[in-house]
Parts: sequence; structure tokens; C-alpha cells
Amino acid sequence: DVLVLSAGILIAFLIKIIIINFSSYFFKVAGSGPSQFFNFVRLLLGCFSISSIGLLIIFITNGDSAYLRPIIFSISITLLGLFILTTVATLLNKGGLTVFHLFSYICISEIFPALLLLNITIH
Repeated sequence: DVLVLSAGILIAFLIKIIIINFSSYFFKVAGSGPSQFFNFVRLLLGCFSISSIGLLIIFITNGDSAYLRPIIFSISITLLGLFILTTVATLLNKGGLTVFHLFSYICISEIFPALLLLNITIH
């Protein structure tokens, strides 16, 4: 089970690297690709840490703290939104690109994968 989970996470990271590198090359913002991926990994580690602590509390209290689940989910969604806004602000500060150009890039590299991830985790 752990091997399958590890392989799934590795494949997800590889797909994310490919999407970011392809879209940054296509939209001519190649300098931001690697830092954007590592910031995404930091976001995942932060969300994992928060989720782990909350789920550990739920487990220790035998489910008496089940009200924490929606709170954990809300925190994760908020962090994802802040990450996307931070990425947009970073790219806007570099200059030379239109807002539509950056919005298209962010949709392809961040918003669509995030929506796909949410769709998978909710269902």
C-alpha cells in the first residue's frame, strides 16, 4: 500500500513539473517555473502538516472532534488560494506581461490542477 501511495505521489509531482515547465515555456515566463514548483511543494507540506495534526486530534479523541474536518479542509483551501494569489503577485512584479497573459498561465499551471485535485479528493 505504501509503495502504491508513494508511486502515486511521485507521478503527481512529475505531472506537476511537466505542466509547470511546459506552461512557463509556452507563456514565456520560464524563470519562474522551478520556484513555482518548489513553492507548491512547500504548500503541500504545510497542508499535510495541518491535516495531520487535526486528524491526529480526531483520532486521539475517538472522533469526538470530528467538527475539525471542515475546518481543516477550509484552511487547506484558503492556503491554496493564498498560494495562487502569491504566484500572481510575484509574476506581476516581474513585469512585461499583460494580466490576461498571466491569468492564462495561472489557469493552466495552478487553477485547473487545483480544481482537478479538489474534484478527486471531494468525490
